[in-house]
Amino acid sequence: MTSHGRPPAHARTVPESAIARLAAREHAVWTRLGGGPVVRQCVRLLIALTLADGMARLAHLREPVWSLITAVIVTQGSITETMSTGRDQIIGTLIGAGAGIAVIALGLTVMPWQVAFLVALPPLVWLSAWRGARRFALITLMIIVLFPSEGGAFARPFDRLLSILCGVVASVVVSYLVLHRPARREAFATAAAMFGDIATMLGKALERRADQAELVAMTEAGITKLLRIDALLTEASREGRAALARRDPMLARLPGVLRRVQGDAFLVARAVNAGKELLGAHEIAPVRDTLDRALRTLRERCDEEATHGRPVRDTARPPPDFLVDGSRRVQASSPEMRFVFSLLVEDLRHAAQVLWPGGEAMSPNTRAE
Repeated sequence: MTSHGRPPAHARTVPESAIARLAAREHAVWTRLGGGPVVRQCVRLLIALTLADGMARLAHLREPVWSLITAVIVTQGSITETMSTGRDQIIGTLIGAGAGIAVIALGLTVMPWQVAFLVALPPLVWLSAWRGARRFALITLMIIVLFPSEGGAFARPFDRLLSILCGVVASVVVSYLVLHRPARREAFATAAAMFGDIATMLGKALERRADQAELVAMTEAGITKLLRIDALLTEASREGRAALARRDPMLARLPGVLRRVQGDAFLVARAVNAGKELLGAHEIAPVRDTLDRALRTLRERCDEEATHGRPVRDTARPPPDFLVDGSRRVQASSPEMRFVFSLLVEDLRHAAQVLWPGGEAMSPNTRAE
């Protein structure tokens, strides 16, 4: 094994889902072509429109335009967002179609259709106000009732319903198969940025260059990144059939690792900021260097995973100088300082165990093989 955290020559990749493999290949090609996220979404949207229109015309629907409108609404930048919008579109469409058919039936038998429409309108307005995602029910009601169409009265709602479903199906297919950005890459890239931010926060705190407000602001920025990683894990879980914890345990455990390290780092920063007299000037440099080296190593490991794009087993252990026990380096400080440092050191070791699944976090006396 190497001593710098790189996968050895015999490293074995974990089997991926077909969606993840296709996404990785498309991402590599797209990156080489220099395509950015805006252009990527434009291409995806154009393909979704083409596919939706083709499906509607193959089904001989009278108004394929509604499939195009639906594709524009439903096609989002991620699988999760597309599935959520598509689900809301389908549920809302079914509710609105049911209301529209009722309005047409009442208009043909009991009352003028205008009166029936006014009766059906308030409940759907309330539904849209109560749950914004159900606004598609109101939109579908208006599409069915207010827009004239050829054919029989009851053929119109079913024709438009099928057009909308064509748009949803086209959007979902494109989201899975066309230029899908692998969630794993962005998750580890964000984690690498978090480890870098934590190192910056601790460095400023130990050098007495950060006040309480700045520490809180840096912690809140880390929380924002954690929320993004949580969303990316949801996206990654949709890329394969098997549970994410089984397909990619390192990625599944990543948010928990980051939460622990960030929480401990904030505690250390606050303790140092509040008890400046408890940490001697001669102790600051070795502690800062130790923590900076550990966090830099973790950041580089996450960058490596983000670049590789797929989980790797049998990765090398961390380098032998990965982590010197920071709590032991604080020889003259108070028990309180030693305690908060020991918490951070323990969770840094845990992070190493997660990010180097083929090895273990190394103590100062351990040598690389």
